[in-house]
Amino acid sequence: MADLIDMEKEKVTIKCDSCEKSLMHYIVISVTNTPFKMRATCPFCNGSSGIVSVLGRVFTGPIDKGESSNPTVIEDVIIDDVATFLIKKAKNAS
Repeated sequence: MADLIDMEKEKVTIKCDSCEKSLMHYIVISVTNTPFKMRATCPFCNGSSGIVSVLGRVFTGPIDKGESSNPTVIEDVIIDDVATFLIKKAKNAS
């Protein structure tokens, strides 16, 4: 049976270490003993977030235009020892 996302769980924002712009969100949907490591690239300054380690499975999402004047999209994910989320500016972003 698939895990259902509990919308009451805390949404965490990953930000760029260099320019501090919001890049993406995640919510832990189930706890595990295995760490999931991830980071996000920054389309605004070509930097990236630091590595975030979470003990669980996560649901990820972009920054919505209703949340920020700098909305994002998750273009791709490269899975290696650390999952790298390739973030792009949303089409209507400045």
